[in-house]
Amino acid sequence: RQMCIRDSIKGEWIEETQWFNLLAWSKLALYVEKYLTKGTELAVEGRLVNKSFTDKAGIKRVSTEIILSEVLILSKHKELLVDQKTV
Repeated sequence: RQMCIRDSIKGEWIEETQWFNLLAWSKLALYVEKYLTKGTELAVEGRLVNKSFTDKAGIKRVSTEIILSEVLILSKHKELLVDQKTV
């Protein structure tokens, strides 16, 4: 999965989007697969891992992954509310 964030500087929102790859294992991976969809607002906790690579055009790139340890879904989805009532 990937995550997008928007940033605030001195109280003003700037239109800069940053993308992070999210990596989850075991039961957390199953939870993420089941409940996260495009546009889901969430809070994550985990370890940052920076990776550098050279793309096909020969340009050096850097990507950041977040190895997830916790995920908190902030947005309310109809499917999630139904599942919580039946659990």
